[in-house]
Amino acid sequence: MTETSATKELLRETARRLGTPVWHRVRPHVEAIVARQVEARNRQLLDELRQMSLADEAARAELDRLCGRVAWTENELRRMSAHLAALDERLAAMERPPAVPEQGGADQAEARALIDEIRGEHARVRARLTAIARYEERIGRLEAALAGRDTATHTTG
Repeated sequence: MTETSATKELLRETARRLGTPVWHRVRPHVEAIVARQVEARNRQLLDELRQMSLADEAARAELDRLCGRVAWTENELRRMSAHLAALDERLAAMERPPAVPEQGGADQAEARALIDEIRGEHARVRARLTAIARYEERIGRLEAALAGRDTATHTTG
């Protein structure tokens, strides 16, 4: 061994022998300080977690409330669309001026009767198409609900 490394080794051994009793006396104090700091940080993190949990619960409640409002709005929109279509038809009928025959001939009266009959048939066809569209929409919602229930059953089963 060289003189420098022997000196270093001697210093290390001396520090070890002299430092061990000191470390045994100081260690409990150091551990107590560290434990207090860790406990304080744990309490702080626990408080933050509780606050986040409360905020999460509030956000979920607001989301549920908004989902209910969206479902209600969607239902009202679906319900009102049929009324709006009927009002649109009535307005269109009011906007069309009736054809006024210049002279009261039999052909004109027959033509007027045919026009009225065609308009009535058109109104009935539109009503049927609206009913069919509603029926198809309802079937689609029922199929979607059934598919969702089947998916939930398969994932839990």
